[in-house]
Amino acid sequence: MRKLIFLVVLVVSCYLSVSAATVEAKIIRAADEVDSSPILYSTIKLRNEPWESVGLWRVLKPDAPYHLELVTDGYKEWIFFDGQVSMNIKGIWYDLITKQQNTKNEWPNTTTTAEYAIPQPVIEQLLSLKGTDTVELRLSFRDKTYVAWKVPDKMLLEWQQLIQRLK
Repeated sequence: MRKLIFLVVLVVSCYLSVSAATVEAKIIRAADEVDSSPILYSTIKLRNEPWESVGLWRVLKPDAPYHLELVTDGYKEWIFFDGQVSMNIKGIWYDLITKQQNTKNEWPNTTTTAEYAIPQPVIEQLLSLKGTDTVELRLSFRDKTYVAWKVPDKMLLEWQQLIQRLK
């Protein structure tokens, strides 16, 4: 009986550790709401992370910046605000530019969206990443000093693919 309980706990633990790291990724085409310009968008759904989805997108116009979008939904207590947002690449911190932060309260859920412009030097650093390099985001919230979050490797690979397609 103890072996059976151990086996069940082991299987459930393995499943939870794999599902916690799972990301669902896709690159899609969309249209800009203002002038219908095409947009290429990498969106990734996450599980057990500070936010439910992360998007990297760019309007397909000359010199248009890349944007990072983070979305929380439902029970999350963290609310984005206009604090310092930084990205650590190869040990160097780069500041992102806050474009907008919206909170939509509809009982019983609260959806918060934050959008940041990514300066071109940061895009170049993302393209230069090698297999062992990591990227960390550091964001401020109303009820916490900050949250440091390591960007999953699968997400970084998709970002690199998107940036390469738009060169």
